[in-house]
Amino acid sequence: MLGLSDAGNEVVADLLRPAALTGHTQNVFRAPESTKISQRQRLTQHAQARWPVLAAVSVRYRGVLAYIDGHLSDGTILPLYRLRYNGSASI
Repeated sequence: MLGLSDAGNEVVADLLRPAALTGHTQNVFRAPESTKISQRQRLTQHAQARWPVLAAVSVRYRGVLAYIDGHLSDGTILPLYRLRYNGSASI
């Protein structure tokens, strides 16, 4: 292929491979720390007002996703939902 070595062919193949196959995505907006803090605060307030049976709410971040879990007083962890960060905290 145009005189490229085998290593060069692998680089070209990687460039042509779709992102879904390589596990890499482009234009990923990760939530800034300030957004994560305000999100945790809002979720905690909402849980106290709407779900009094929950002892606590925890948030885990992975890329653009936030996974929200509810904790019961007996130690049971309930996966509640997941939120996607789209580049703005106000949308």
